Amino acid sequence: MKHDLKAGIRYAKSLFELAQERNEVEAVHADMAIISKAIEGSRDLEVVLQSPIINVDKKLNIVRAIFAKSIGITSLRFFELLVEKRREMHILAIARSFNELYKIEKHIETATVFTAVPLDAVGRAKIIKIVADKTGKHIELIEKVDAEVLGGFKLTFNNQMIDASIQTEIQQLRLIFSQNPFIKNY
Repeated sequence: MKHDLKAGIRYAKSLFELAQERNEVEAVHADMAIISKAIEGSRDLEVVLQSPIINVDKKLNIVRAIFAKSIGITSLRFFELLVEKRREMHILAIARSFNELYKIEKHIETATVFTAVPLDAVGRAKIIKIVADKTGKHIELIEKVDAEVLGGFKLTFNNQMIDASIQTEIQQLRLIFSQNPFIKNY
């Protein structure tokens, strides 16, 4: 897995530089999202790409059949080159690494918010503002509904966590009351 990550980063940097040269960073970023989603959503496609038994021509035909109409020529040609060089097993790591390079280049911070119910537009805007004020970056917000969050929200970003849930406040109050020095124990 570590080798896969290193290879993914190396190839993603090459693809990112190529996309910059061709002024296609946005298009290739969108293509990498399509490729990631396709591989993550299809165990069969993942197995085909990982299989050393399936020959290059068959893999190229599969790749072209799936992606030729949905991604740009730069991304498709890069994908084909990976298959020809027997490096297709790294494509998911490459797509993910490309996404990280894109976020760095565009100053985008990913934040995840956990709430008991879906956020409305006002709540979403408030959460984005909290993270933007703390990071100074554009925010990509991932929203997750978690019935365990009893009111409020839990927010993670940049290895930080803000827990503004009622559940945590209740736990803190219980701790304070359990340590009340004004109550004598008889």
